[in-house]
Amino acid sequence: MTAPGRFVAAALDYAALGIPVIPIVPKGKRPLLSGWPTEASTEPEQVKAWWEQWPDANIGVLPGRGGFVALDIDPRNGGDEQLAEFEAEHGPLPSTLVIATGKDENGHRGRHIWFRVEDAAQIGKGELSSGVEFKATSGYVLAPPSVHPSGVPYEVVSGEFSAISEAPTWVQERLRRTAPSSESTPDPSRLTNLRLGRRTLDALRDGFLPAPVDGQSHRDVAVGITRNLREAGTPIELTLHLLAGLLADDRSQLGSTPWTAADARKIVSSIYGGAAPDQGEYLGERRFEQFDLASHTPTPAEWLYEPILLAKTYTLVTAKAGAGKTMLALAIAHPLVKAGLTVAYLDQENGPDVLKERAVALGFSNDDLTRLAYFPYPNAGSRELEALVGAIEAVRPALVVFDAKANFLAAAQYEEDSAHDNTTWHRTVIQPLLAAGAAVLELDHTGHKGDRPRGSSAKGAVTEAEWLMSADRQFDPRNTATVTLKRGLKNRRGVLPTEVAITMGGDGKGGFLFNVSVERGQREKDEVQIARRRRIQEDVLQAVTAQWNERQAGLSLNQLTKLVRGSAKEITEVVKDMGHSWQFPVELVAGERNAIVLQLKESAR
Repeated sequence: MTAPGRFVAAALDYAALGIPVIPIVPKGKRPLLSGWPTEASTEPEQVKAWWEQWPDANIGVLPGRGGFVALDIDPRNGGDEQLAEFEAEHGPLPSTLVIATGKDENGHRGRHIWFRVEDAAQIGKGELSSGVEFKATSGYVLAPPSVHPSGVPYEVVSGEFSAISEAPTWVQERLRRTAPSSESTPDPSRLTNLRLGRRTLDALRDGFLPAPVDGQSHRDVAVGITRNLREAGTPIELTLHLLAGLLADDRSQLGSTPWTAADARKIVSSIYGGAAPDQGEYLGERRFEQFDLASHTPTPAEWLYEPILLAKTYTLVTAKAGAGKTMLALAIAHPLVKAGLTVAYLDQENGPDVLKERAVALGFSNDDLTRLAYFPYPNAGSRELEALVGAIEAVRPALVVFDAKANFLAAAQYEEDSAHDNTTWHRTVIQPLLAAGAAVLELDHTGHKGDRPRGSSAKGAVTEAEWLMSADRQFDPRNTATVTLKRGLKNRRGVLPTEVAITMGGDGKGGFLFNVSVERGQREKDEVQIARRRRIQEDVLQAVTAQWNERQAGLSLNQLTKLVRGSAKEITEVVKDMGHSWQFPVELVAGERNAIVLQLKESAR
């Protein structure tokens, strides 16, 4: 486990060496800044501010702007063998900085080999072979002590950042073949307004569109924008990405005839005098692999809050105004934060004053509220949604609440009535959160009849569970109402009851009632508890293994509670069982409740 403050200390060290840094999602590779190509910084105050906001963020560095190139050796694609062939032909590489990256499914680790190159700022990214890629100005790499998604930390295996060797001649020759054919030097002042999002599109229209001509085609407009961006010194990859943003924005209304992404790439390649990399490369490489469905064992449905909310599932609750959607969401969140889980609450309707008043009425303590990661009025434009997702993922929530969906769609300039916009929201925001292991609960408004979500039918089509909510009367601190949840059209796991009745409102004594009337079966409760204990066991094993690999030492209960999602009591019970069980590769060194120490058994080291 990385010591507190080590991330920001390392980021400041890199910045002091002139290497721009950006914050990355903890244990991931996604930037937390939507405009990272232009926002990467070496300013100490900016770096401190980022890691104060995200103290566990991984560290991304931009080699090219620091005067370096990083060779990425990927053993999965034969990188080790290909590099050996290069060295057999040209001679061994000089000693320089080498960083070990993550582990693949076979336990093999990749490497980043750093070299100093005089004109690194003119080099983009590409490959010397299928298993040997390089990154300079148009890409970023993770630097120690960042943690790979596999759980393995990046680490220096030889050399140091302050003494990086110059690249051999043959490497430099290969790299320069990819340099943009532009005679201008990039002018950062012209790029500061080119932030990914609505501001990007506005900046393009204001500063880079050619003079309008009647009957002008999309292709003519694209050519004019590309020439202007090239003259401003914009890197080829950024130009392609900006054009793709205009193309994807169906409100651009540029020209009179349509043009495609393939056309844009041809135009950029032609004007820059070299092949433009695929847009997906610039945004971060993605690998698509076939899933082995035949050997897949379906995971049983797991309740996060029985019988309303399933874990790792996208649930939509719709109701008329005043039915109590916010109170429902907070009532569901309360036992989760009590159990030590984190709930991310994104609020577009209430504000901090109202939300805290309601949370306190439900019995939230200050400790509970620390695990309610609250985001008031996060007005993210359509091009800023990736950064919003990154900020949510950084708190590792078990549940994410959007209150209310219509407001978030409007902030992203999406239309409620557009099936395309609803599907885009799902693909851009909901799917990454589900993939990160969170459940998503969206609150939304019904139409006038109150029998379905307002707007496009695609709202309900992309959900996995749907509830229609109604109340028999308004409730307040003095009285209660009967709230009814009726199952909607979506019940993909087939476990939702047809109807749930809830007594909700003031108890007349200053407290708040929230009683679910559906009886909860003991068997289902046991299954949830078993699944929870299994997850804690897995988290403990991962933590102990990582600690042993780094320090060859055990873990105390106090350390475990910081690494594992669960209460101290739950973790205590689980690790005692693990320490006494032959099937787990750990042993209990000390068994007192406040002095539990686990370490790997000799056979597992």
